Amino acid sequence: MKFRTAYDIIAHILGLQQLTGKEKIFVKKDSGKRYIRTKWGFEPVEKHNLKIKILRLEHEIDKLKTENEELKYNNETLIRKKEGLKKQLALSQDNGKKLKKEKGFLNKLLKEVLDKNLSLDKRYERQLKSRENTDKQLENLKSSKDHLLEQYNSLIEKNREQKKHLQELQKVISELKKR
Repeated sequence: MKFRTAYDIIAHILGLQQLTGKEKIFVKKDSGKRYIRTKWGFEPVEKHNLKIKILRLEHEIDKLKTENEELKYNNETLIRKKEGLKKQLALSQDNGKKLKKEKGFLNKLLKEVLDKNLSLDKRYERQLKSRENTDKQLENLKSSKDHLLEQYNSLIEKNREQKKHLQELQKVISELKKR
């Protein structure tokens, strides 16, 4: 990039890019905001073009009016909700008195159910422990069985070997007798 003037260097440092065909108008690369080159540096275009400034201010006024109308609508909605909630509160207070009586009855039932659940939980825990013990005994029996089977198999194998040795000894003895 060639720098012809000090303004070109300043524009490069500020991240401004010159618009093609317009010598004094520059655009910021990041935001797209337009600037004009003056003898003091770069200033926003709105400062020199009052129509743009007026349009932006009118746009802001319209935006504020819309927000004001939305707030009025929301306020009216909240007032209606408040009145509805007051009516519901009065009804719920009436119902609250009726519910107090039912609450006492339900508390009694709840206590009975909780006591029954507690006894069932304890019974269940005892059954679980019993089952765990049974499972452990079963595992012990299985391991004992496996161990006994291993011993049995090793004894059978030893017995076979002894029979072989015995047969071999008998052969040797019979050969020695023949001689």
